[in-house]
Amino acid sequence: MTVIRKATLSDLRDLCTIERRCFERKRFSEDHMRWLLENPDVTSYVFYNEDGIVASMILMRLGRIGKVISLGVAPGHRRRGIATQLMALGEREMRDCGAASMHLEVGVTNRAGIRLYEFLGYETVRKMPEYYSWGEDALAMKKPM
Repeated sequence: MTVIRKATLSDLRDLCTIERRCFERKRFSEDHMRWLLENPDVTSYVFYNEDGIVASMILMRLGRIGKVISLGVAPGHRRRGIATQLMALGEREMRDCGAASMHLEVGVTNRAGIRLYEFLGYETVRKMPEYYSWGEDALAMKKPM
């Protein structure tokens, strides 16, 4: 059985574990993750299955913009449609909150992420040189709602 639900502060440890499993570099610290969970402009989701929490998504409302802060699916659970399900839910949530568009940044070396976002209708707005603290460039992507 799979369940997608809003994350709460009680999920903090599991969210930090997903961060470590999904991202090789510069993951959110526990303090930053706590701040996100307590921020009224942020909505976080977790995806549960028989293995526990295997994916998460963090969204922020910035006026009429919905922003994907983080989307991660644990290795071994990728390419099963989990990220697509989370994105669809997040887009609905942001639309219901009055967002006119969704925005995100993705590392230029994250080919799977770029393909996913393009498949979901996101278009590259611009390349952002050295966007990440470790020097990697990112693509800024956008989708009208």
